Amino acid sequence: MQEFEAWFDMVLVCRLAAGEEDGGKEEEVTIGKGLAKYLQAHQRAGVKFAWECLVRQGKGCILAHCMGLGKSLQVVALLYGILYDNEVKDC
Repeated sequence: MQEFEAWFDMVLVCRLAAGEEDGGKEEEVTIGKGLAKYLQAHQRAGVKFAWECLVRQGKGCILAHCMGLGKSLQVVALLYGILYDNEVKDC
């Protein structure tokens, strides 16, 4: 059971630079450790991009690229991060 629970421990995916609209506060994007270990660098960049668009700006985004680059995993990681982030209230 402990192995299963450790899968859901939150780990840092990336840091977003402080923006004027955030009051100069740097933001951390975190997801479950079990997902984070499967994300490659380009997928982390996709999660960061989607977080910036959806959470920080309140807009939409499109993740589009060639087949097999892990867009589904990026979306799952993003949704997991949004669901378990205590500071995201209006998503």
